[in-house]
Amino acid sequence: MAANGEDRAAASAVAGGKVKQESDRKSQRENSVITHPPPATGDEAFEYILSFLNIERGTYEPRAFRLDRMERLVEQFGRPHQRRPSIHLAGSKGKGSTAAFISRALTAAGYRTGTYGSPHVEHFTERITIDGAPAPEELIVEATRSIHAYCNDVAKKPDAPEQLPTTFELLTLLAFLVFDAADCDWMVVETGLGGRLDATNVLTPRCSVITPIEREHTEYLGTDIRQIAWEKAGIFKTGVPAVVAPQHPEVTEVLEQTAADRGVPVTFMERAVHGLAVEESTTGTEVYFRNPKLQDSSRREDPDPQRGAGFRCSLRMLGQPQAENAVLAYLALRTVFPSLPDATIAQAFGDTRLPGRMEVIPTLPPVVLDTAHTPQSARRLAETVCRSFPKPVAVVVGLVDGKDYAGVAEALAPLAGSVVVTRAGTFKPSYPERVATAFRAVPGAPAVQEIPEPADALARAREQAGKTGTVLVCGSFYLVGEVRAAAYAAVE
Repeated sequence: MAANGEDRAAASAVAGGKVKQESDRKSQRENSVITHPPPATGDEAFEYILSFLNIERGTYEPRAFRLDRMERLVEQFGRPHQRRPSIHLAGSKGKGSTAAFISRALTAAGYRTGTYGSPHVEHFTERITIDGAPAPEELIVEATRSIHAYCNDVAKKPDAPEQLPTTFELLTLLAFLVFDAADCDWMVVETGLGGRLDATNVLTPRCSVITPIEREHTEYLGTDIRQIAWEKAGIFKTGVPAVVAPQHPEVTEVLEQTAADRGVPVTFMERAVHGLAVEESTTGTEVYFRNPKLQDSSRREDPDPQRGAGFRCSLRMLGQPQAENAVLAYLALRTVFPSLPDATIAQAFGDTRLPGRMEVIPTLPPVVLDTAHTPQSARRLAETVCRSFPKPVAVVVGLVDGKDYAGVAEALAPLAGSVVVTRAGTFKPSYPERVATAFRAVPGAPAVQEIPEPADALARAREQAGKTGTVLVCGSFYLVGEVRAAAYAAVE
């Protein structure tokens, strides 16, 4: 009995110690909020917002993934997200490119357009842009100083641990405030992850867009693809039209049912678009398709009588996936602006660029950058590179913790003449040795090396590709950003 009592006492002490540690940690966070000075520059503004608990950094707590705190935030700041129309995007891949196509077309049509996306490749200013350029620093600073004052007040309250916002919530609020201050005509807004409980889901948009959905973020969204699809479909609002990219049959079934339950008129891309033709090269992508339901008086008969009238454009962004992103963006634009001329859309799509999405740096050998980090996106990336770029292909890859290492390895290994595994930036934890093990487990896999520093990994891959091959860098956004800076520095 004494031993049992001692065990209980020891267990109680351990539990008490953990509670105290947690209390101390929360207290430190609250104190740091109060003592952090008001920002004076854009970098200081983002540094302040990053000081909050951030689901992207892996410091997830159950309190971090909910909507009520975001509802209170926008209410406190006068509901800036309701002052202008929006287009809302969710999905696993392609959100950034699809949003970029939509935003460029809105700007070309004469609308001042704010775009909010994540994550960034090189700098946080990529997340909040106006007409394709980083939002003015003075607007970022002014809005963040208002946020700073609000958070200082919250941090002094007894329920501060539950009420202090997360980094993503504050970034989302910051975007809404900046777009309001800049008097934007439209907002194009991407979810961070999921949809139903994402901070951006306070919006009631003019159109909802669902890009391809994969099994991802299982620690937050569920392990089943149907559950993940249901979470993403959480952005559907009653009566608000939606457009949906081609999906796995189970995902389509969930999206159809959710749309029916909520009274959402939905356009599925594979049913709305006919005769999609894509021609790829190392410099761009030619896209053609017909959409009988969205006719345009500016459209002319196609010279090919087998094709008939349709929409065509020349993209500077490479590959079949980017062509499909452009088609999805077209459907979203046509849903909101039925009379927007095709010529305006085509020109805007042709002018659209986005760092780290099938971006080619023209060195010898060429360096191809892409943020593919899921099995499906890696598979499609490998297909594009195989069709359009010379071999041998030296692959540099870095994946953050929690990704499907085996699936990505199986997709990339057949393409690769060699593989260099490196760390996936520094923003999130990554374990290169686990990624390397996954590649080595693929039957017939090429030689695999582990080189921790991305710049050193790039240098090694260049040696392996030689002047006649290709270097492919893919995986984490943060890896691509780090390598991109090093690769362009070499060009200069």
